[in-house]
Amino acid sequence: MGTLHNHPKLESSPHNEGMNSVSKDLLDARLETIEVRMDARMARIEELIGDTRREIDLMRQESKIDNKSTRTTMIVTGISSVLAIVLGVGAFNATVLSNMVASFESGKNTASMQATLNEATKALEAATAKANQSAAVNPFADLIEEAQRKKSQGQ
Repeated sequence: MGTLHNHPKLESSPHNEGMNSVSKDLLDARLETIEVRMDARMARIEELIGDTRREIDLMRQESKIDNKSTRTTMIVTGISSVLAIVLGVGAFNATVLSNMVASFESGKNTASMQATLNEATKALEAATAKANQSAAVNPFADLIEEAQRKKSQGQ
């Protein structure tokens, strides 16, 4: 088998007689038309690619702006959290210290009150012992004293 031009069926067909001889001008015109269409298609594709690039650049710029605001929000949130924790720990420490001081003061007051009660108890015990001694010597001494007081008030 040979090339397409040498194929026996193509050369012998009555329908191909006018087709075998294409003029150079007609071929150039067809090729030029195809080239113009291809150039137009390429121009549209290039325009679409350019539009797509512009949209991508615009989205990239918007995302950079969004990233900056997100970054700022994260930094502010982090700093606020740290401050809240530090202040919370400080407040907790102040509360614990205040309660410890109050407990210590309460303990001091209790010890002072207990010493006062001990002294009062000793004085009461001494007075009771003295009264018991007086009552043992003269069981009616209290009644006699009271009667004498009433008598002196009446005079």
